[in-house]
Amino acid sequence: MDTLNLREEKIAEGISIRLGIEDDIDQILALQNYWLAKSEDNKNGFLFGARYKTSELKRIIENNNLILAKVKNEFAGFFLVDADSGNELTKAYQVQLKRNLPDFSKNSCPRAQIAMKLRCLRDFQITHK
Repeated sequence: MDTLNLREEKIAEGISIRLGIEDDIDQILALQNYWLAKSEDNKNGFLFGARYKTSELKRIIENNNLILAKVKNEFAGFFLVDADSGNELTKAYQVQLKRNLPDFSKNSCPRAQIAMKLRCLRDFQITHK
């Protein structure tokens, strides 16, 4: 696969990825909010973090730093990297990195977030036992 673009790229049977677009934000926010509302013992499909606001996700998408996954043509999850959205946790990571790593550059990615829909997570766990 060459450079990823807005066109969906098939990566396996029934699974495709593409760059995120602004129309994806509502699905991303809903999935993020679902996992952040879970107890710590029940967050198998989501990494911790501060909620992203719509404006922060727009900036991430504008920078081509969000990939959307589909399973059987249905939204299944996302992966994003964030170095400059303005999110409070991202800024805190940058401050901490600058303190601890003298050569830290703003171009480094201090934060990433991955989330899967619960049904997709269960299917993945069953398939990869």
